[in-house]
Amino acid sequence: MTRNRRFHASVMLSVVLLGAAATSGCVVPVKMKNRIEGPAGTKEGLSKEVLVPGTTTRREVEERYKGFAVDTGIPNLFWGRFRQSSWAVVFGVAGYAGAATGGGRKWNVRNLLITFDDDGTVRSSEVVLDEEFQDRWMTSLAELAAPPLDLSRTVKIDGLPPDLGTYAPTIDPELTSSGVVVTSHPYWISKKAPPLPKVAGLSLARIESLTVGQGHARESVRMGVVLRFTGKTPVGRRLAFWVEPKAAPVLVRWLAQVTRPND
Repeated sequence: MTRNRRFHASVMLSVVLLGAAATSGCVVPVKMKNRIEGPAGTKEGLSKEVLVPGTTTRREVEERYKGFAVDTGIPNLFWGRFRQSSWAVVFGVAGYAGAATGGGRKWNVRNLLITFDDDGTVRSSEVVLDEEFQDRWMTSLAELAAPPLDLSRTVKIDGLPPDLGTYAPTIDPELTSSGVVVTSHPYWISKKAPPLPKVAGLSLARIESLTVGQGHARESVRMGVVLRFTGKTPVGRRLAFWVEPKAAPVLVRWLAQVTRPND
């Protein structure tokens, strides 16, 4: 009986809030049951077990958070990504023809970054919002001291297509010991179209931006990179493109090597 009373009370509260929103033309936040979704949009349960540095193993982490994992290609780094919602927003608009209501859940995206020692146990862990992701991601990579890239030969990065519905080219940067060679190929243009020319030997100042976005397939995650050059180049002062998550650490490691070769 108690459960039924709570249910009816919840329904009545929702009706009252909807009516208030519709008649006053305002936005009303409504507390909802907590819901968590993985990168694929599937409902997932987030483990409440504590991560103990020096004790919790990588295998345990991967088992607990497998529904949130994003492949970074780095053995000592786990990246989990999920979105969480505990609130919904109800809005209403009143007019001469009556009232209309609408709204939906409010979502916050979070990133779980876990680093491991060489013995495979947890070294550090933290949950960060997308706004904090770039700084914490790059700090984690620096702390891991990954082995240097072999720059005796070109390191090729496969770019991802830009947003659907655009005609911008896909950027495929080639990393060298002296700079980056910018190559590109058309997207959504006839295969007979000639490839865009290469631009060689561009010197970089820094990675200006490193963001996370949703891929064309809902379950995929991709990363947006903006490279800032030391001066004006044939492709401008900066270059923006999309890559798979595994490519981003390669770019970070490469830039650290070519800008601080004696470290």
